[in-house]
Amino acid sequence: MERQSWRRRCPPRLSGQTGSAFAQGVRLSLRIAPGEGFYGWGEWFNAFRRERGPVRLRAQESPSVLQGRQTYSTIPFFLSSRGYVFFLLNSHETAWRIDPQRCVLEIEAQGPPADYLVIHGPTFKQILETYTALTGRPPLPPRWTFGLWTTDFPVESQERILELAHEHRRRGVPLDAVILDYHWEERFHNFRWCRSLFLDPDGLVRDLKDLGVRLVLILTPFVNHRNLGLQKWVLNLLNRGVPRGHQGDDERALPEYEQARGKGYLAHEKAAWWFGQGGMVDFTNPDAARWWDARLRPLYRQGVAFFKNDYGEYLPSDARSHLGLDGREYHNLYGLFYGKALYEGMAELDERRPLIYAREPWAGSQRYPAIFLGDQSPALSASAARCAPD
Repeated sequence: MERQSWRRRCPPRLSGQTGSAFAQGVRLSLRIAPGEGFYGWGEWFNAFRRERGPVRLRAQESPSVLQGRQTYSTIPFFLSSRGYVFFLLNSHETAWRIDPQRCVLEIEAQGPPADYLVIHGPTFKQILETYTALTGRPPLPPRWTFGLWTTDFPVESQERILELAHEHRRRGVPLDAVILDYHWEERFHNFRWCRSLFLDPDGLVRDLKDLGVRLVLILTPFVNHRNLGLQKWVLNLLNRGVPRGHQGDDERALPEYEQARGKGYLAHEKAAWWFGQGGMVDFTNPDAARWWDARLRPLYRQGVAFFKNDYGEYLPSDARSHLGLDGREYHNLYGLFYGKALYEGMAELDERRPLIYAREPWAGSQRYPAIFLGDQSPALSASAARCAPD
């Protein structure tokens, strides 16, 4: 009966097509059934099940005020309530529109190819088994990672961090890791501690370890060559993300920048982000990944548990990849290679299971756990409910 109803209401005229609203793009049209629901497209905060409307896949910095229409993660994959998965093998920016009136799901991609996979279950468990067999399954992280973590934002002094850790223990509140925000570091990125905040980093790691707490540090993929003072001042006024007394710091890492640029390790040399302008490391280049990992090794040896790799959404469209990808095709993939580089570098260390903490996943990123949700607000749950299909 369901199939007869679908044929009666949905015209059997739709198919894959070339041509798109994007220059040099492709377009696909998929026939759908009445009442068919869709899940996926990466991490979203404005709906769980979708039965109508648009989804645009371009990885972007997405603070809570913007999460009704954009996201950090962009996976061109949906799971249908009818028991199948559609996975577009294309990392360009894409626009998807579900039109139940016309019984069609339209896809437009900024560039080729138009290859795709369809996986039939019909159960969701069978689908995920097949999908992860193709794209990879997550390894088991360390047991302590299932505990409670907290982030110090903006980063505070060594004395204050230890005070807060002791307060957790005094009150009987579980605590397994402390994540220090950007300004643990002297410059972006010279991988050296900010000594005005951390007089004794070895002592910090040791004292936290005595409390059963791991230390985690945030990184971005930038090597700064320029300060953006006005931008930093405005963003700090809005977000209070800079430690007191550090608003005017010179955060350029010029020797590291010149070395990376001279060796061809940058995907883009002048990418701007919140705290300056610099080169974005090209993690598709194995030599660049090893260069980056070599700078993390002393921190691992010091006792840092792992790194939170942030800000992988900023790659400009005129970037280039060691693999030959242009910036448009590389943009949504950048977080995958960023996470892969850190994870595989850590996997070479002895006596620890590798772990990262990333917010820019793509298909296959589950091989390099874990993923964090970005900057979201619980208040979005109400708006998500309003946006969800009836």
